[in-house]
Amino acid sequence: MPPEIGGVKSMYGFAYRDMLGEVKNVWENYQTLFPELKGKELELARVVWFQGWNDMINGEFSVAYTENITCPALLGVRRNG
Repeated sequence: MPPEIGGVKSMYGFAYRDMLGEVKNVWENYQTLFPELKGKELELARVVWFQGWNDMINGEFSVAYTENITCPALLGVRRNG
């Protein structure tokens, strides 16, 4: 990967990467985090996405909300998680 791409990736998408890291951590440690689930098998059935803060405070983003919420990046959560 060219270094300039790495720079762009480090500037953007940090919230997405943090979210995936949190999901991975819970997935790997759920029996410790939630002892009542010990011995149970997990299934990722839903993803809740809070979209709105930047859209709420930026008129341009607010207008593009519908397009942004249906973008392929959101559809990739399942593949990346």
